[in-house]
Amino acid sequence: MKTFFRILLIVVAVPVVLAAGGFIWLMWSIEPEGGSNPTRPQDLARIACKSALTTVLNDPGSAEWGITSQGAWVAWPVQQGDDGRLVVLPAFRATNGFGAKVLASFRCETREVDGRWVVTDLVQS
Repeated sequence: MKTFFRILLIVVAVPVVLAAGGFIWLMWSIEPEGGSNPTRPQDLARIACKSALTTVLNDPGSAEWGITSQGAWVAWPVQQGDDGRLVVLPAFRATNGFGAKVLASFRCETREVDGRWVVTDLVQS
């Protein structure tokens, strides 16, 4: 009977532990688009837009940046504009002046100036 339980332990527990370990490793190894040190123009434009948005929101701490199906703010769509402009289209939830959570959509135009991405136009849509 002891042998049966040892075999059962090996057949069931070992694969479960290996699968869980593999899953944990996979989740830690996946970084959001742009990673921890973003260098792509699209990622830098998103960062500039998020920074500008925090200055215009009623309660920036209430913002739920990652409401898209793809995840966090790093997945906001970016369109290539004329003359090297990048247009970011952020959508998120934030608390308005009345205390209600509302969905907010913006059009954020960015441009590279002296090696930095700056917001040149920010319009709520």
